[in-house]
Amino acid sequence: MDAREFYAQIDQADDELAEVSRSLMDIFRDAHHLNHIFAKLARDAEKIKDEEKREKFCSVLSYLSGRLYEIGDQCCDISTEIDMALSCDFGELVDEAEEMAKE
Repeated sequence: MDAREFYAQIDQADDELAEVSRSLMDIFRDAHHLNHIFAKLARDAEKIKDEEKREKFCSVLSYLSGRLYEIGDQCCDISTEIDMALSCDFGELVDEAEEMAKE
């Protein structure tokens, strides 16, 4: 493999990794949006008169709300780690590969 082909593959990997980071941030936003929806539904479920049904609805909806919040935060953290890797370690490799391709 010559240096230009190597650089092209490195550059493509850089682009694809950046896309993964963007996708994770989309999941973060969507998960937090759904977190708010489920939290509101859990509050609304507290008005159910039947105690057994109320507890079931509140329990499930609150659980989903909390898990979506956690999942969103995890996606945000992973996206941040990817961005840091792209801007530091991997970014240097992309620059070096580009220089090699020019030589």
